[in-house]
Amino acid sequence: MNIVYHCYGGTHSSVLAAALHTGLISPRRPPGAARLFALPFLDRQDGSNHGQLYFFGTDEKGHRVYVLGRRRDGEMLSLVFGGPAGEEPAGDLLLVNAMYCVPPLLKIGGFLSRRLKLTRVGRPLVVAGLRQAYPCLRELVYRVKAEVDES
Repeated sequence: MNIVYHCYGGTHSSVLAAALHTGLISPRRPPGAARLFALPFLDRQDGSNHGQLYFFGTDEKGHRVYVLGRRRDGEMLSLVFGGPAGEEPAGDLLLVNAMYCVPPLLKIGGFLSRRLKLTRVGRPLVVAGLRQAYPCLRELVYRVKAEVDES
């Protein structure tokens, strides 16, 4: 199975979800800033990377995990990867929207850090926002793993 976590920029919530899924981050407690910024792709991508699929790693069952920045085109993904009527993607691809876990603080921090290049101001907000999003993303990953195990 190929699992694609996607969000607006592919650099914050989708990366943390992929890190949780692959075991790079413990599900027991939110990581600190140093651990977060050691993650591949975290707060590194910009607009030129949107729409590109990046391999993140494999989980304990060998499923391949990817991250994707898709801007506002979340619904377009289902149309591109889905069937003729826009059904769920067929085959061994699971698209997972991590955006609904993103709190306002993370949106603001991501905008400042990535769009405006104000990393000194934006990154502390990114960390605080990711820590707020952590419980939601952890639950999302648990649900995805359960869904993949059932199929």
